[in-house]
Amino acid sequence: MVAIYARQSVFKEDSLSIETQIEKCKLYVENGEKFEVYQDAGYSGKNTSRPAFETMLLNIER
Repeated sequence: MVAIYARQSVFKEDSLSIETQIEKCKLYVENGEKFEVYQDAGYSGKNTSRPAFETMLLNIER
């Protein structure tokens, strides 16, 4: 299983959209390989206190 994580802060003037980030990551997923997408919109990259990011980490630990 592959985890795809995308984040975009509120200040997104010149950053890739979450949708574009996810599509670019999917290009690296091997044919038929399962993946789960996690995304946080409106969160800064300065810390890791982001709901989808924390959920992804919990799922990886399992």
